[in-house]
Amino acid sequence: MDVAVLGAGRRGRGIAARCAISGHSVSLRDEDANRVMDTVDAIEREHGAAVGERVTGTTGLEAAVGGAAVVIEATDDSVADKRDRVAAVEEFVEEATLIAADQPNLSVTAVAAGLRNPGRAIGLHFVDPAADLLVEIVVADQTTTDSLERARSFVEELDCESLVVGDTPGFVTDRLDLAMIVEAARMVDTRVASVPDVD
Repeated sequence: MDVAVLGAGRRGRGIAARCAISGHSVSLRDEDANRVMDTVDAIEREHGAAVGERVTGTTGLEAAVGGAAVVIEATDDSVADKRDRVAAVEEFVEEATLIAADQPNLSVTAVAAGLRNPGRAIGLHFVDPAADLLVEIVVADQTTTDSLERARSFVEELDCESLVVGDTPGFVTDRLDLAMIVEAARMVDTRVASVPDVD
């Protein structure tokens, strides 16, 4: 399957690597050509030539997304910029292409509002693409049942576990981590356990 990853930062790099490790052909796109090539080289160094060969880099949006079955928007841009970008992506992809957003504290519903076919939008939050095999599938208000099922299948193809969550601020994994941190601080504060024991 052809996958396009938009954004060559830390998250984009991890997502591109995870997709390539799973055997998908990945087109990694960023506006900075040096950043793209450095990221492609880093993926090859970390995961070997066979994985690196599955990742190509580009600065062109049409070149990146044309023919892709899944497009994952993984930049650090604002919701408005992401909304504009996915609207531009829609001009170059097939009607069946899944368009996903991956960024903490982002409303997938707001990003999907820029699409002519917002039912294809989904959130894919790779908890830690470099290490964990867990992906939160974020269902936007507009996401169709078919898009959700295709997202689940895609995550399975990545050999990852999926959690289906609503489009609310903060991801399930982040919220659970925060609850654990608060309880750890309470235990230290009430002298239930020492800092080294809690750690």
